Amino acid sequence: MFDINTFRGELTLAIVVWIITGIGSYIGGLIKGKKVSQDGIYVKDNELLPLINELKPYSNYELDALCKIEMKLVDSIALESFNSNTGEELINECKLLHNMVIDYNDIKIINVAHSIIVEQFKKGFVELFGYIIEGVSTHCDKDGNEYEIEHKVEELEIVEGHSHSNEIKTLLINEGMLSHEILVDKEHNAYDYLYKEIVDIYSSALRRRQNNPPKRDVLIDIGELTPAEYIANYDFFEIYNNNEKVVMKYKIREEIILKSQSIIQTAKEMVEKINKQFIAPKL
Repeated sequence: MFDINTFRGELTLAIVVWIITGIGSYIGGLIKGKKVSQDGIYVKDNELLPLINELKPYSNYELDALCKIEMKLVDSIALESFNSNTGEELINECKLLHNMVIDYNDIKIINVAHSIIVEQFKKGFVELFGYIIEGVSTHCDKDGNEYEIEHKVEELEIVEGHSHSNEIKTLLINEGMLSHEILVDKEHNAYDYLYKEIVDIYSSALRRRQNNPPKRDVLIDIGELTPAEYIANYDFFEIYNNNEKVVMKYKIREEIILKSQSIIQTAKEMVEKINKQFIAPKL
C-alpha cells in the first residue's frame, strides 16, 4: 500500500543527498581549481621567470667567449635535481642547452692561444739561434734502466711554463689593435705594428736568459728588430681564428645563443598563458 509519508521522507532524503553531493562536488572543484591555479603560479614565479632571467645574458651576440657559462637553473632542470613542472618540451630543451654549455666550457681558448704563442716562439727561436734543445742528460730508473731527458732552452721553459693569462686575455679582447711599433725599413723610415702582449711575453723570457751567461748569438740579420720583435712578427689571429677548437667554440656559442632565445620565447608564452588562465585582470 502506498504511504505518502514514507514517500515524502524518501524524497526529502534523496534531495538532501543530492544537494550535499552537489555542494561537495562544487567545493571539491573549487579546491582542485585553486590547487591548479596555485601550481601554475608557482611554476611561473619559481621556474619560468627565473629561467628567463638566467638565460637573458646568454641570448645575445655580446656573449663573451672568454667567460665561463654558468646556468644553475638549467642544470637543475636538465639533471632533474628537482621536480620541474615546466613541461616535457622545455625540460628537453634545457637538457640540450646543458650539454652545449658543457662542450663550450670544455674548450679553453686561453690555452689554445697560449699553445700558439709557444709554437711560434719555438719556430722563431730556432730561426734566430739554431736550436731549441740545449742538452740531453742520462738517468736511471730504480731497475737500472737508462733513459734520456731533453732539456729545453730556458727561454722556452719560461714561455711554455707560465700561463700568461692576463696578457693573453688582453690580447684576445683587443684583436686588431696592434700597439707595438717596429722599424722595418730604416732607409725609408717605414714602420709596422705588432701585438704588444706577445712582444712582452717573448721579451720577458729572452730578458731572463740574457742575465745568465753565456750570451746567445743571433744567426741571422734581423735589422732594427729585437729578438722578441722578430719572433712576434707573425699574424697571431690568422692562426688563432682558424684553429679547429676556436672555430668549434664560436659555433657552439652561436648555438647556445639561439637555444637560449628559443627557451626564453617558450617560457614567455607559458607565463602569458598562466597569467590569462589564473590571474584575474585588475579592474
